[in-house]
Amino acid sequence: MPDMDGIQTTIKLREKFGKKLPPVVAMTAYSMKEDQERFIAQGMDDYLPKPIRAVQLIQKVSELTKKKPEPQEEPTPPSKPNENILDPEIVDQLKSIGGTDLVLSVYEDFIQESSELVRETLEAWERKDIPTIKSHLHTLKGSAGTVGATEIAEIARDAEGRLKTNDTSTLPTAIPALAEAFKVFSEVYQDLLKGWLTT
Repeated sequence: MPDMDGIQTTIKLREKFGKKLPPVVAMTAYSMKEDQERFIAQGMDDYLPKPIRAVQLIQKVSELTKKKPEPQEEPTPPSKPNENILDPEIVDQLKSIGGTDLVLSVYEDFIQESSELVRETLEAWERKDIPTIKSHLHTLKGSAGTVGATEIAEIARDAEGRLKTNDTSTLPTAIPALAEAFKVFSEVYQDLLKGWLTT
């Protein structure tokens, strides 16, 4: 930035708009914990280190702008089979934010990152490395939820929740189910996107 850096700009904007200013997220090459604390102490609402992945950015925006859902008077209808794999409402939301190019970028990033996480989770299960499994499940829960990979998110959420109470009893079935859900998602998500993005 030619005249002011991000911190100076944020301070000026807060002086001008006060509480009306939307959340401000620092995006920077600095990645140490003390850097994050410094940015937040100087007025930022949150922080993302570079390189920025589309999934991470969308997830952060979702976290900072999330509204509590309105209470539902009618029971939620059962999901259709495709919605159990990929939620079309999430696809529509992503498209409304950044168009088709953003949607495709988000899912490409998700596949790339999650394939590694799933593979490492399977390897960690073989050596009974529960801390790594728990960490990867947490990441998968968040990223899959952000992109609407419903079944993956639900499996990861349930398994991670049980691990928080040291319950490993479901892992022998949950981890293969997670791998299978990701395999199915990888095979069909492009066709689903193609159908929804062209309508």
